Amino acid sequence: MCSNVRSAMTSNELKPIWQGMLQRCRDKNCPAYPNYGGRGIGVDPSWSNMERRNMNMPSPGYLRFVSDMGPRPKGYTLERRDNNAGYGPTNCYWASRSRQSLNRRTYGAVKFKWVNKHSGSGNYQARWRHPETKQLHHCGTFKTPQKAHRVACAHRLENYWRI
Repeated sequence: MCSNVRSAMTSNELKPIWQGMLQRCRDKNCPAYPNYGGRGIGVDPSWSNMERRNMNMPSPGYLRFVSDMGPRPKGYTLERRDNNAGYGPTNCYWASRSRQSLNRRTYGAVKFKWVNKHSGSGNYQARWRHPETKQLHHCGTFKTPQKAHRVACAHRLENYWRI
């Protein structure tokens, strides 16, 4: 075992990350649970073992998590390669915030520009980003993608002359 991993195990620097992962997937009272455990996202059994034989030692699940992940680079966060699969050694890695922002769930493919389908309500959100200021404009939520598209187009014409 390399000294960096041993150091991470003894300092517990990764413990809040490991605990947050378990909480998101297991604790129904956690605000993030609907997006993780509520969607069936789980944690590999080798990472979730919390039984301790010696209270002075970290749990086997935490030790395995640290061993599999290795040291965390400064400014990096825990990321899953497949956003619909659970946390585990084959699906997780340390990612920069910019890299992590590329791995997000989509809310449903819609064939209208500036329209997204909201996964929870099934309604359609009209929104567009100003190409120069990069400001995101939310135009409302609608029952049909056609209505959302019409409103987004009208709003864009009012606030930015190009379509």
